[in-house]
Amino acid sequence: MRFSTIALRCSPVLISALMGANATDPGPRGPVVPVFMVKSLTGMTAAETALFNAGHATFSQFTSVNGTFVMPAGVAPGKGLGPRFNHDQCGDCHVAPAHGGASAPFNTQASLINGLNTDYGIQAPGQTNPPFLKPDGPSLAVRFKYNADGTRDGSVHQLFTISGRPDAPGCSIPQPDFAGALAKNNVAIRITTPTMGAGLIENIPDANILANKNASLQAKNILGIHGHENRNSAALIAKFGWKAQTRTLNEFSADAFSHEMGVTSLSFPNQNDPDAVCDNLSQGIEDMPVASPAGPMTRTDLVSVFMRFLAPPAALYDNASRANGRTLFTQVGCNMCHTPAMYTGPSTSAALSYQQVALFSDLLVHKMGPGLADDVIQGLAGPDEFRTAPLWGLGQRIFFLHDGRTKDLRAAIDAHASAGNAQFGPSEANKVISNWSALTEAQKQDLLNFLRGL
Repeated sequence: MRFSTIALRCSPVLISALMGANATDPGPRGPVVPVFMVKSLTGMTAAETALFNAGHATFSQFTSVNGTFVMPAGVAPGKGLGPRFNHDQCGDCHVAPAHGGASAPFNTQASLINGLNTDYGIQAPGQTNPPFLKPDGPSLAVRFKYNADGTRDGSVHQLFTISGRPDAPGCSIPQPDFAGALAKNNVAIRITTPTMGAGLIENIPDANILANKNASLQAKNILGIHGHENRNSAALIAKFGWKAQTRTLNEFSADAFSHEMGVTSLSFPNQNDPDAVCDNLSQGIEDMPVASPAGPMTRTDLVSVFMRFLAPPAALYDNASRANGRTLFTQVGCNMCHTPAMYTGPSTSAALSYQQVALFSDLLVHKMGPGLADDVIQGLAGPDEFRTAPLWGLGQRIFFLHDGRTKDLRAAIDAHASAGNAQFGPSEANKVISNWSALTEAQKQDLLNFLRGL
């Protein structure tokens, strides 16, 4: 009886240990603090390496309105910022675990209003951070779902303006009414997507994507998986962005210059605000050719070269737990959307030709149900559809899902399940998440360990 009494009084911690602890996210492996050294693809020529390095310098370049604002020593100024912007350089958002990655554990966007960012001076004086922008949150961009008249919007609404800056005399335009939009549930948040290995993804032929889409159809049908490709205006398969809305890295770069920094280009020649005074401060096409190792190139094209030759994230070797997790990944059905590998086609660069791409994505968009729907339409991607996020590099990622709502990998997995409602149908991942939920806690831990090893 004495032994039984002691047993009944065991602490919850001991009982949990005896019964088997709940599986937990191991967390990102180091380094968590960004490292600014970058790694290029193997097999590159000397000329490609020189262009890659020039692209990295442009990726790291601070951009002001007219190129005359004071820069740190040794940093060449860019120009054309604004009138509205989310940040003043590519490298402050795509920064972890290195340049070209995703969000860091701290968000430098949140310091732009008060000069705490030491890049140079005060960058968005007299402005306020939107309620959803947090110093310890992810770098992000915001879209409004609908216009005031009820028609669909879906466009980017930049966080800050160049009003009040010393290089923007006479410019006075307000920030968007983010608080009002939030109150109306009219805000769709997107966090930074990593670009490591993006050149390999770009070089996956459309035929390979379609062949993978049409493979294992019986198994996919049983699981309720019916993804489809998004296509651009030329009916070619798009591969980049949260809704696979962009086909090439040149387009991806030009889009980012326009929507994140307000820098116009041949692809995006229009300023992002109609105010004449602010527009005229950096009038004309500001993405003019600059010197490069290959001759004059635009900054958007140089950045696309940098992203094209970035090496993919390196995975850990499997130990016993990760090897079991890899098997469970397939048994549960995660591989039906997160395709472990595809292959590139021919390229003028040997570094990109006929390479295995261990991206863990089918590059298709899938219905994710009301729990993840952002109510934004882009191309053929509906308001509840998202591209299967490539999982390579997940081991060092800090924020998960399109809006960065969680740092917990297990919570991100669970969020893939969502029953339908009056507006949206159920998530295509429901049966897979049901399989995941049926695993033992030890099996779940192995699967989490495998994912954090990618």
